[in-house]
Amino acid sequence: MDTPEDDVVDGAIGDVQRMTDELLARARRRHPGVEFSIAIDQALSLLLPKSADRIYRTINGRLGYYAGHVYDDCLVQAMDHPAEAADIITLVPLDAHDPPCWQGDLRTGRITSL
Repeated sequence: MDTPEDDVVDGAIGDVQRMTDELLARARRRHPGVEFSIAIDQALSLLLPKSADRIYRTINGRLGYYAGHVYDDCLVQAMDHPAEAADIITLVPLDAHDPPCWQGDLRTGRITSL
């Protein structure tokens, strides 16, 4: 049986921004306060708008930043995926003790909490 976290999103097939927005909305609703990064294929990352090139964080009392492609307050980790996984977008919690990853499949529009 499908749950609200494991279902097909209307209009998300092939739409990188729609799928990413839906993944973030569900993950943040289910796990408020948890930070996620976005793991995405290099080619698909070009379709995700860049909202900033730095993400500022205070760590051990010191303000610093991570530089890179930032979308909706998340660092985008663009990498070369194997062909069979190129259409998968994954949200990865930044702390190992945080909740599971979330994946969106652009071929089917399905979101899954892993």
